[in-house]
Amino acid sequence: MKADSDHRNRRQTVVVVSGSGNAEQQELSNLIEAKGYRSETAVSIEDLLIRSNIRECLALLIDVDSVTVNNRTIRDLKLKFGGIDFLCISGTRFHPDLQEAISHHFYACLLKPVDPDELSYWLKCIGENERSSPVE
Repeated sequence: MKADSDHRNRRQTVVVVSGSGNAEQQELSNLIEAKGYRSETAVSIEDLLIRSNIRECLALLIDVDSVTVNNRTIRDLKLKFGGIDFLCISGTRFHPDLQEAISHHFYACLLKPVDPDELSYWLKCIGENERSSPVE
């Protein structure tokens, strides 16, 4: 019973990957938690990869302005964590160097500062999509 509860709790967790520093990470974490989800943070892709429980999360929220990523990095992450939806945040709408990742691997891209209602909408969509997917 405890394992099921732990799994459900993990499936309500959003991992924020941001190298922007504690203030911006904390703001995003507070926003996520205010919407009823759990929040965890990673400061880099390397930090994310050393965690053993990432596969259980609802979503990864990657700040593409503060974390070094490219199309290959995102593609490799998606192969490794295929059951997790990726959201990106950025201060700009234009990322020609991430065109493949944005069009194929990110569920949605949010503009900074993140709108609480928009974030809530996308997390709710991801949760509903997960519940309607067949069990593996």
